Amino acid sequence: MYLWHLTRTNKMDRYDTFDEAVVAAPTLADALATHPGGPELALKEAGKPAHDRTWPASITEVSARHIGRAVTGTPAGVIVASFNAG
Repeated sequence: MYLWHLTRTNKMDRYDTFDEAVVAAPTLADALATHPGGPELALKEAGKPAHDRTWPASITEVSARHIGRAVTGTPAGVIVASFNAG
């Protein structure tokens, strides 16, 4: 399991959106499919739209950077996310 820093690349100047997150995922593809709001909002397939407008609808608008290895036993998912409330 690896740690990934996700950043939206489509800079939207609006409130009530996520702009970045740190997630645990075994692969880059799994990291890109992780929605910062949790699994109920995750992309079901690469490139398919999310269920809301708080995160880009396409993985082409998300950048992922490998930042390390997770501690053994860390489940896949969101570690921390930045949400711009308005």
